[in-house]
Amino acid sequence: MATATRVTGPEDTAPATSTEDTARYRDTGGTIVNNIGPGTLDNPRIAAREAQYGNRQAEIEAVMAIDQAAFDRVRELEAFMIGRAENFIADVMGTTEGVGHRHARRPGLIDKTEEIVTNLNDLVTELERGGSASDLAERFVALQNEARHTAMPKLSRAMREADSHIPKMQDPYAEVQRLIAVMPFSSFRPITPAKRR
Repeated sequence: MATATRVTGPEDTAPATSTEDTARYRDTGGTIVNNIGPGTLDNPRIAAREAQYGNRQAEIEAVMAIDQAAFDRVRELEAFMIGRAENFIADVMGTTEGVGHRHARRPGLIDKTEEIVTNLNDLVTELERGGSASDLAERFVALQNEARHTAMPKLSRAMREADSHIPKMQDPYAEVQRLIAVMPFSSFRPITPAKRR
């Protein structure tokens, strides 16, 4: 059975009644309840709002501090998700590195797939012009294998990955909640407001 900490002010903590919630609670040594579970970001924010404070200014500061700590956690993961999505886009679309006349274009998955299609179309043109059918057949089989066993599976994987990025980027707050809920307890960093100087 887990216990929570009821907050009566920024400097004061007192044990509260135990809850029936199966989420694991951890006292941060501060003023806010933390748990690893579905409400990891919401529960400390709710606890800060429900707590009793000595004055309105203390309440405002405590709520702002825990909100800032929660959203700092979201921004951290959101930046990571944006970086992963940008890398994914670069892998699919290709990138241009460098500036001016000293830039190089690194082809992406789409470029490589379009190259296969172009090469297949070139084979048709060569066949129409009377090229050697046996040479063209060998090149066709090689391109067909490359398309079937390399390009198509990579494109399929890329589409699945793109589908997985969309909901995460639409609601990074919920994605952080989900990730924290499945992380090992030993690697959990409780959400604590930064100490003001």
